[in-house]
Amino acid sequence: LETYVEKSMVVAIFLSRGYFTSHNCLREVAACSAKSKPIVLVHEADELKGGISLEQARDQCPEEYREYVFDHPGGGERLPYTWHRVREFQMRSLCLIASQMLASSPKYAASSPKRRRLLQGLSGRFGFEIQEEAASSSADAAASGQRKPFRHATVRELELSLPKDPTFDVLGYDQPPVLCVSDHNSGAREIVEELIQCFKPSERPKLDRTYGAERSTESISERSVLERSRSTYFVLYLHSDTWLSDEGAALAQEVQAVLDLRASDEPGRIGIVLLHENDVHRGGCSFARFFQTTPTALLDNGIYSDIAIAMHAEPYREVSFLLAARAIGAKSRVLMRAAQMLTRNTGARNVIRLLRASRDGTVSLSAPAVTLASPPAQEVVAEPEGGS
Repeated sequence: LETYVEKSMVVAIFLSRGYFTSHNCLREVAACSAKSKPIVLVHEADELKGGISLEQARDQCPEEYREYVFDHPGGGERLPYTWHRVREFQMRSLCLIASQMLASSPKYAASSPKRRRLLQGLSGRFGFEIQEEAASSSADAAASGQRKPFRHATVRELELSLPKDPTFDVLGYDQPPVLCVSDHNSGAREIVEELIQCFKPSERPKLDRTYGAERSTESISERSVLERSRSTYFVLYLHSDTWLSDEGAALAQEVQAVLDLRASDEPGRIGIVLLHENDVHRGGCSFARFFQTTPTALLDNGIYSDIAIAMHAEPYREVSFLLAARAIGAKSRVLMRAAQMLTRNTGARNVIRLLRASRDGTVSLSAPAVTLASPPAQEVVAEPEGGS
């Protein structure tokens, strides 16, 4: 085991229940510490999968290795990457782990000219500053018998991603929807406004608040009549204080009114989007809590029949907002353009070329599929290759 550690450029440590009580795992940590190997922490947070809290992991770690494992060489706490099992978040975790391992490799060491050129180019693109290291730091450390320092590049410096990662650059709307929130749902307006700002100004959804249970049904139904071309979504923000106190009771009345309206309105016209806060610093809690605090009437009426979107902390927050955007109808602009070409009868060949480019990876099609509108009744004929 020690030989494998010595031959490794970077070592990933998977923090789970029992890691620091395992003899072989402690051998791994000891070998990494002795060789001053760069490490990447991956955290299993799901207790049902052998997860452990970071506080417990730090307490279980032997004191002689605690600083090496949990403190960043540049100062401050070393933040681990959470291992998720929902695909979109899991892919983000893999990219972050790969980015950190690449940044810690000798090829991208601080002294590498290639890495310097890379960081200089990215610094202009992303607007961060490159921190210079003292040229004599390694020599001074070697002379004093200390561990040779290594520099961890940040994920932002390398910015690795998958070819078909969804981004707000490829998502949009034919017609931006209307988003409703409750005055009694603390934090809902702020998180919806943050979601709206992710879109281009011309494609931002419209935020409209309801004004109490006695007017919620009326205001939403009136808006549906006046803006028949727009879909309407009621956004319910779930956190540790949701459903509590008098505000929770008022919120429950509004949500029940929206459920009644959804049951009586045209199918698909009124939607409910659940955003579940997972960041403890923003009031995050386990979803199981809501089965204890949610009014029974709402549970019986299927308030949680739709899967809630997990709102994770950074560096996963953007993925959460992308999933929220999909839930309120955002689609791939490529597919929307293809649908427009078909409906406007501009040439099947152009549609095929566009879809072929997306299949080959030139354009991302990671957004959910959109049903293409039927073309007009007249026959659609592709232009011959030679043109006319």
